[in-house]
Amino acid sequence: MASQGAPRRYLLISPAFPPMSRIGAKRALHLCRNLPQFGWEPVVLAAPPRDNHVDPQLAESLPPALLVSHGYAGVLRSLVHRLIRFRPLPFEETPVHRQRRLRERRVLGQDLGFLAPFDQYFYDTAMAIHRGAALVRRYDLEAIQVNADPWSALLAGYAIHRL
Repeated sequence: MASQGAPRRYLLISPAFPPMSRIGAKRALHLCRNLPQFGWEPVVLAAPPRDNHVDPQLAESLPPALLVSHGYAGVLRSLVHRLIRFRPLPFEETPVHRQRRLRERRVLGQDLGFLAPFDQYFYDTAMAIHRGAALVRRYDLEAIQVNADPWSALLAGYAIHRL
């Protein structure tokens, strides 16, 4: 079912995006490849693929005219990663330590690692809001879609919507 007329553009916020090989990147890839036939053309806001598993074949699968901004990550991310990367681990985790750590993350039977927006992209939320809002203004985008997980992308999408 092909749409008539000019395609409508929307912002797709997806921190994981090809050439990253995470499952979320593949989900976003399929959206970018299939939604244009229904009259929707995405403009993608993604994180740079520097710290993730990369599959160059995924990048080759993207539509050639797709607009992708890898501006999701900001300066704060690189500073935090430097601090974390060079911090020595205090001990080797034993099964007892692992159980205690997992128990501390649980509240009311739920794992906060999956429910809270404090994921690996949380520090990038401010930059994502700034750059996403700029993309909405520049390309006069009609809608915003968030490819969630990481959940902090939902915060960015909501803030851009409010702006």
